[in-house]
Amino acid sequence: MSILSFMLLYVVGIPISTLLHEIGHALGVIVCSKERAHVYLGAKILPESLRVGRIHFHIRRGFFGFCTPQNGSSLTRKQSLGFIAGGPIMTLAVLLFASYLACYFAAPFLFEYFSISCNSSPANLSKMV
Repeated sequence: MSILSFMLLYVVGIPISTLLHEIGHALGVIVCSKERAHVYLGAKILPESLRVGRIHFHIRRGFFGFCTPQNGSSLTRKQSLGFIAGGPIMTLAVLLFASYLACYFAAPFLFEYFSISCNSSPANLSKMV
């Protein structure tokens, strides 16, 4: 992997994956309760950047994030479980989707590479001559 690819992954990939993970926590809150969820990316003391339904986003460029329900202490045990499990479930869903896309887009190239490498083996080359 080149240094440019690594920098791009670090500067773009980590904040996006962190934001998606925190959105998963927020979805856990709004699905399991009637609370509003606040998603922070960067520092906690930020003005609201965007609101989508009951999810309030406070976004600044950063590599860490967290999600809090508006009244976190009022969540029941089941609601807290939904809040806690939402992030890992979203991360798993993103992983599965990315794996599907990688297989879908990479499979033709891998097949072409494999068939070229199989056809250009010394045994096949001697048959061609």
